[in-house]
Amino acid sequence: MLTANRIQKLFDEAFKSSPWQALLQAQPHQTSPRVWGDDESVLVEVDVPGRSLKDVEVVAEKNTLKIELKELNPNEDGDLRVRERLSQAGTAQLVMPFRVDPERTDLTLKNGVLRIVVRKPETEQPRKLQIRQE
Repeated sequence: MLTANRIQKLFDEAFKSSPWQALLQAQPHQTSPRVWGDDESVLVEVDVPGRSLKDVEVVAEKNTLKIELKELNPNEDGDLRVRERLSQAGTAQLVMPFRVDPERTDLTLKNGVLRIVVRKPETEQPRKLQIRQE
């Protein structure tokens, strides 16, 4: 029969074994931005779990979006056993096929996902041309 003490001992032993040590030393994975586009806009999504508005900064310069994530410092007590969430500072730069206009860009942060919609300037959107019959 497993008692609470025995379960705790098994749990502690599992974290001291070599496979867990490898996980503890591994770097957390970094999520890459996902990008979609059509004739009118480009949609960018970046997973930023655990971050709030103060931890994320987006800068537009010419045709480049720069996404900066500040380092997270969890203040929980105890020893960190496994970290699957990216908590380090990081930067991603995305080059758009057109100039980024901050007035035509919408940014939202919801449920750990940063969503950026960049609408193309009017002058760069495709226009249907009229064909004349001769």
